[in-house]
Amino acid sequence: MSFMDVISLSAVLLNIIFAGLLYFHGRRNAGIVFFALIAFQVSVWSFAVFLMTSGVVATKFFIIGAFLHYFAGNLIFLSFFWFSVNYPKPAFLAFLFPAAISVIDGMLLIAILIPSFFFRSFHVAADLSGRINFNPAGFWIYTAYVVFLFIFAEITLFKKYFSTSGVDRLNLRYVILGTAVAGSLGVFSNLILPGLGLYFLFSTGPVFSTIFVGIISYAIFKHNLFNLKVIATEFFSFVIVFIFFVRFLLAQNAYDAIVDGGIFVMVSIFCWFLIRAVWKEVHDREEIAELASKLQSSNAELKKLDTAKSEFISLASHQLRTPLTVIRGYLSMIFEESFGSFSSELKTPLTNVMLSTEQLIRLVNDLLDLSRIEAGRIQYAMKSFPIHDLVKKVAGLLSGEAKEKGFNITIVNSLGEHRYIMGDFDKLSSAITNVVDNAIKHSQGHNVEIELEERISAGKVFIVVSVRDDGIGIAAEDIPKLFVKFSNVGGKSRYERAGGLGIGLYFTKRVIEDHSGKVWAESPGVGHGSTFYIEFPATTKN
Repeated sequence: MSFMDVISLSAVLLNIIFAGLLYFHGRRNAGIVFFALIAFQVSVWSFAVFLMTSGVVATKFFIIGAFLHYFAGNLIFLSFFWFSVNYPKPAFLAFLFPAAISVIDGMLLIAILIPSFFFRSFHVAADLSGRINFNPAGFWIYTAYVVFLFIFAEITLFKKYFSTSGVDRLNLRYVILGTAVAGSLGVFSNLILPGLGLYFLFSTGPVFSTIFVGIISYAIFKHNLFNLKVIATEFFSFVIVFIFFVRFLLAQNAYDAIVDGGIFVMVSIFCWFLIRAVWKEVHDREEIAELASKLQSSNAELKKLDTAKSEFISLASHQLRTPLTVIRGYLSMIFEESFGSFSSELKTPLTNVMLSTEQLIRLVNDLLDLSRIEAGRIQYAMKSFPIHDLVKKVAGLLSGEAKEKGFNITIVNSLGEHRYIMGDFDKLSSAITNVVDNAIKHSQGHNVEIELEERISAGKVFIVVSVRDDGIGIAAEDIPKLFVKFSNVGGKSRYERAGGLGIGLYFTKRVIEDHSGKVWAESPGVGHGSTFYIEFPATTKN
């Protein structure tokens, strides 16, 4: 077997593999199916070239090869014609006109079988020019028809190229270039020259055609989003299996046949499991990528909803603050008897109204500040001040509420009155007020204690404000939920149980952390009270 015989048979194998991969991965696309058909027919055509040029083939097989060569060559260009009409998308009259052309093509193929229309005779000779005697009229009719199919298909692809964009346009660039070069070489080497009695390029046709099929197949796989890892695995697996199959067929004795047959079976099984494993890996990755894409889309939607919610809260809070301020102002005037004296029976309900109004105003202020924090628009007026002044102000604001419940707010100061922290006095006041107010609401009748102490860590001084109550306590598993916005603790937020919205502690955490501090809670358990800790880095007076 000569070198050119090996080349022709290799072309047969490669084109069969290309055809199988194209059809298996692109059978839902009509254009790709027709290109798979082209690859298969190139394989048949390459085998026909082998039968016609090999010195080891008998004369009767040479004649079969001659008929097969021109049958397959015709069908290659007919399939290319169908491919041009259907790729990347079907053109207008994508079926009727090609169907009419196919009928004419069928008539021409039948005519080839008629004696003396195409082949006049076959002879035993040393070279191809002496083996085949063509009928010039039939041969050139056949050639003209094939050239017509080729030119019409190229024109169709050019029209689609200028009317498409993106990946389709890029694919068509590959296809037009590849088909123009390979088709022209095929027509020249295996039609024009043989018609003139010249066969010196006859055996090169399969080489150029296989390269063309490989390039176009790669382009289709790559740009039609087929996974090249799977394609490569299948391709090389098929090549390896085919090699061992050929070894089995060429075995010289029974022992070699058994050994090579066993190796062929084992390699086939291994390649099958390898392809399945790669398929599964790619499938899993695609699913993960799809889920990640959906998750990204969902996150984007959630961000939009969160932004809309924050804007609504900010707008609603702005609208609430004005009437609440008016209510508080009139209540203050009533207590000052600006409208005249009022009976003692009204004092208690009016006091409750005043306390509730103060609560609502604090809540509205928290909502406004929270919306500004989340939008990144909050501004802090930073200055140093004594921490004791801040705690005294908070205790004074909430003392009335504590007395209504029958207990006091006590301050235990282990620092002295001149320990300073750096921050926004009003914002920190609101943050600590939330913690103390929370302790008042959940106390069981004993005093709420605020303690100030110092802690030194890594050579730095920190101020710790602890707020203790003997209230309902907190289960260990619920402590991490305390500082989460609208958090649920035991199925219901602590604020919700006290008539709030569950944002106070979340707001406190954000403000404290913006001041380089931290806040946390500790509790022995449900029914044993709790302690909230707020820590700031200490500073010096400005």
